[in-house]
Amino acid sequence: MLVRIAKLMLSTIKCLFGYLYFLTKKKNIKNINSSFVNFYCLTKGLSNSIFNFVIMLNYKFKKKNNLNFVEIINSSNLEETIKEINKTAYSVIPKYLNIIKINRVLDIIGKVKCNYIIGDQIFKSNSIDDVPEQAKVIDLDENELLKEDIIKEIIHDPLFYQIAKKYFKSVPILTNVGLRISRISEKPKSKEAQFYHFDMDRPKWLKFFIYLNDVDTEEHGPHCFIKYSHKTFSKPYKLLLRGYERIQDEELFKYFKKNDEKVILGKSGTLAIGDTSAFHKGLNPRTKIRKVLTIEFSNSLFGSSINKYNVSKENFKNTYYNFEEEFYSKFV
Repeated sequence: MLVRIAKLMLSTIKCLFGYLYFLTKKKNIKNINSSFVNFYCLTKGLSNSIFNFVIMLNYKFKKKNNLNFVEIINSSNLEETIKEINKTAYSVIPKYLNIIKINRVLDIIGKVKCNYIIGDQIFKSNSIDDVPEQAKVIDLDENELLKEDIIKEIIHDPLFYQIAKKYFKSVPILTNVGLRISRISEKPKSKEAQFYHFDMDRPKWLKFFIYLNDVDTEEHGPHCFIKYSHKTFSKPYKLLLRGYERIQDEELFKYFKKNDEKVILGKSGTLAIGDTSAFHKGLNPRTKIRKVLTIEFSNSLFGSSINKYNVSKENFKNTYYNFEEEFYSKFV
């Protein structure tokens, strides 16, 4: 235990140095993520709260102007969504995406390259048609997704921008886009994120999960999370000192109430917005394939490696909306 704590302390020093380096060079030092995660675990999340406060103050100091686009939901609904995420970690909006847009997204699946998982290895394929049956999780290529018009339209929905900006109290940055197909499997697997875990790549972020097919029962592989577990000091040291590991249900519920587990069921088009620093997982689908589009926004690029998109900012931007330039920080 003492050795583990000593390693965590060294990680703290490296993380603080890494943040100062990031502020001056606008890039992360090598292997910063392990130190970033360890610092979070040592402080039970307080480190991220401090980073977020600094980012928020920096944004306020710059005195950014308000955004000049029409809000698509009224301010009271928006505030309720933010309030629910702050309180529980997630908020769900049924019937977010209509069937026409869902079909346009589904049409992409057969056209783009993908990665798939077998065992503990990740393989690449030029088409989902060439993915072997034993692969139970398939992820479409992110850069190819970003070239698709329907994906651009969804990402530029002002709803996402407004929710993320109000939650961060600073500029949201697009940091990840994914479309995952989870095939039927008998048992959950760690590599496929089907055991409870928390994410930790940036100081603060939100993920927007859109079901592309009906997820009506637990056999359809719904997303699950533990309410309130995103809050600072909410995670027990006995779990955090293990580091960034998947956790079996039996062990997790020694520390959290089973009643605080939320299983997100919904029809195709359902949107779940989550702070995935909370414990969460996707159940393995046991009776039919599950398809989910995921879009992530973060308040900073600090904390993990920055892999720039090979899509130009000018080709991707939607000039109709006055999104701040930092939104496109990962684009060339």
